[in-house]
Amino acid sequence: MKYLHLSVFDGHASRHGGTRRSEQLREVFEGLDDAEGRTVNPYLAIKPALRFAVRHPLTLLGTLAFSARLYATRGLSFLGSLQYAVCSVNLIKTLERHDFDLVFHETAPGISIPFMRYLASRGIPYVAMPHNIEYLVPGQVMRAFRGNHRIYQTETEGYRQALHVLGICEFDTAILRCGGANASTLEYRPTQADRQRFARIRAAREGRTSFGGMLLLGTVANTPTFNGVKALLDTLHTTHPELRVTVAGYGTEAFRSYQSKTVNVLGSVTEEQIEALLIGATVLLINQPQTTGFLTKIIEMNLSGVPQAIISDYFQANGLNRYGVIKTTVESLHRLEVPARFESLPATDAGPLLRRLLSEKLP
Repeated sequence: MKYLHLSVFDGHASRHGGTRRSEQLREVFEGLDDAEGRTVNPYLAIKPALRFAVRHPLTLLGTLAFSARLYATRGLSFLGSLQYAVCSVNLIKTLERHDFDLVFHETAPGISIPFMRYLASRGIPYVAMPHNIEYLVPGQVMRAFRGNHRIYQTETEGYRQALHVLGICEFDTAILRCGGANASTLEYRPTQADRQRFARIRAAREGRTSFGGMLLLGTVANTPTFNGVKALLDTLHTTHPELRVTVAGYGTEAFRSYQSKTVNVLGSVTEEQIEALLIGATVLLINQPQTTGFLTKIIEMNLSGVPQAIISDYFQANGLNRYGVIKTTVESLHRLEVPARFESLPATDAGPLLRRLLSEKLP
């Protein structure tokens, strides 16, 4: 069996949670020695996509016609239809260039969602691999659609028409099944290179006798994470102004106004700086509003030996106490007891599931 893996974030300039998930999937596919295929990220930025589309006018005419159908029947906005017509040209040419039996199609905000409709209309068998269930992400704005109900319609239809859907966690898989999708779970786990780095951090922490305070770390480019970090900083300012907190990660420059004697806002940092922060942190604070998907940093901090205090009622963190994930409240932070040692989350082997999908093409 031959496969084509269409990635949405592999090779992305900034390594956020989506990038890490795409890298994991690429590594998983590369480990299938008994299957033949390749990983391709065909999603060009709008200007390169436009230049590419102009060089392939016949394909562009076809995508314009199909985008008009999406506008009429699937609720794409006018601008969204134009964006789809231009940006999907490279996707279609990618499909034409490679001989395959099955497409593994990652979905994220953007044209990857309506592109599932194209795959279904052409009878191309595909397995959807959503990073989140996008219509359920609080504050999600996709201007390509005329309203959230249209996102829901197009996204759920794409999952139902897929041969299979691989959710990132059991929480997402349950929702996908409720929507009529044939779904299984392929949990997030870091790549081998990242696991080695996290093992080094864990070893360095085990040799320390003192730590330097609380850490707020993550990508705040998405609305739920931004809102969670902001709400926590606002609450700490009024309830525990004495607590020492370091804020770091992609996009956290937005919180420079919170800089004080006890709050240190570093903003975007290098991998080396993150490693130093994790070695020295007492605990990682997480205040994630309930959404779908899975916070990759929960896995990564566990493997790094960094305890985590979950402030919000984030369902996906339930039952992880023995892995150093503590459910608590802001009011209890000043007396928080963090474990010195805890179990590492077990590795997962996605190979058998992917081989079954390739060999059986599950109905």
